[in-house]
Amino acid sequence: MKNKLFFTTLAAVSGMIGAANAQTIIFSESFGTSNSKGTLQSDTGLDNYNIGSIAFESIGGADVRTSSGSSTTDYAGASGGNNVFLSDNSEGFYVFGIDYTGYASFTVSLGAYEAVGSYSGFTDDLLGVEYSFDSTSSTTGTWNSAAIVASTYTGNGWQDDLVSTESVSGTGSTLALRITSEVGLNGVGSADHDIRLDDLSVSAVSVPEPSTYALLAGLLGLTFVMLRRRSA
Repeated sequence: MKNKLFFTTLAAVSGMIGAANAQTIIFSESFGTSNSKGTLQSDTGLDNYNIGSIAFESIGGADVRTSSGSSTTDYAGASGGNNVFLSDNSEGFYVFGIDYTGYASFTVSLGAYEAVGSYSGFTDDLLGVEYSFDSTSSTTGTWNSAAIVASTYTGNGWQDDLVSTESVSGTGSTLALRITSEVGLNGVGSADHDIRLDDLSVSAVSVPEPSTYALLAGLLGLTFVMLRRRSA
């Protein structure tokens, strides 16, 4: 009975800790299905256009297009339709105002397309992903780089799997992202080889409330007291 009580309590505590550490999608953008061929900040077809505090800003005139769009069978979570076109390493885009309240670790994922088949896969040499907890525009804030963990690439076209950054720690009320083409800057590919991006998603791990920790400590303490009483 003592062992059963102990393991039952341990399982309950483990479940609560696991739930607290589970990743939740806090932001997603498929870049829409109707092409207005405009820069990101003016494209009304975006899923998050004028919603809450979310704002987009193009770098170097990056725009949304339907050409060479992904298929729903290209990779897990592919939406098809529009994508962001980055023609060279002078282009990219920002996303501002992602609600990050109550979170402390996040992962970014997106679908990616390479214009030529000579690349071995998306890495830091081809794509730059940066994040900020205090930026509200392209001229403000401190930016940090996130390392990209790329899946195996099988040729030109859309990736079979999502390109993901490593899990990044940090706290703040809002999260901003800066995603840029790095093609040709690091000795990989040519500067005029375009890439396309789609299905941007941000998953985050929530920070347990102090009351949750107190509950866990109390539950374990009560269990040990009961075990000691049964042993007496």
